[in-house]
Amino acid sequence: MTSLPTAFEWRMCTKHPGLVSESFCVKCRRAFCHSCSKIASHGPTCPICGDFCGATREQEEAETLAQLRSRSMWREIRVIARYPLVDIQSYVILGVSVALLNAIPVMGWLLGLGLLAAYGLHAMARVSVGDLSDFQPHFDSIADDLFGPAFLAICATFISAAPHLAWQIFLSPPSMSGLIQEGHPLSTLIAILCWVWQVGYFPMALIVAGESKSCLDTMNPWKGFQLIPRMGSIYWETMAIVFVLNGARLVFVPLLGMLPLPFLGTLAGAFVSAFVFLSTGCTLGFAIRKRAPEMGLE
Repeated sequence: MTSLPTAFEWRMCTKHPGLVSESFCVKCRRAFCHSCSKIASHGPTCPICGDFCGATREQEEAETLAQLRSRSMWREIRVIARYPLVDIQSYVILGVSVALLNAIPVMGWLLGLGLLAAYGLHAMARVSVGDLSDFQPHFDSIADDLFGPAFLAICATFISAAPHLAWQIFLSPPSMSGLIQEGHPLSTLIAILCWVWQVGYFPMALIVAGESKSCLDTMNPWKGFQLIPRMGSIYWETMAIVFVLNGARLVFVPLLGMLPLPFLGTLAGAFVSAFVFLSTGCTLGFAIRKRAPEMGLE
């Protein structure tokens, strides 16, 4: 981004104030519309001093990005909440498809998770580069666009829940369960720590999964630990938003499944899940975009 002097109107042409500028010269403090611009082989140059000019569009994009990165995640809540509705057709297709897959015994649930994960990780990738126009994956390859994201989502879920699973396995032998009862203070403390890990690390596991597309990297907490300090408060704000979204899903989907009308509860729950996965992807995409330089992605 070009460093601009204060009180310099570079968005509108200096000679033709009614026309939007295409370039500007910091040295001369003048902006130029299309008819005033001078284009050389290496780009726009000032027709007055011959110095290299900054491009207005690039400057606007850089300033917009700088403003985005200066805001907290809380300022993006309204955009996140509306994000699943930017492409109504794709949202409806996703909800109906997940509902139909969930009606298939056993494997249907896994396929539905794969579809949700594919859309969620795709949304994260799009938003992380500033594209909020749509979230429809291309599905050129079922293995890469459906089963790949599903597997990465399972890996992210597993590494987040691993301490809790390990603790349950530790307590399962009678000798151990007798040594540390379920209501014992130590057992309660460890259970709380496992829960904190699961809630706190899950967003980072998804970020690592989406950026690396590697199961080994997703299952390696050190990858995430390296990024959390670099993201600063943005990560903790992201964690809170993702926690609320997925907490709402865990509450509403079972309740909707209890509706007496056949398939209606499953369909409504599928739309809730689609909304949550897309909003989660949008949230993580915003977090990456805000902290891309610190994460080494730019």
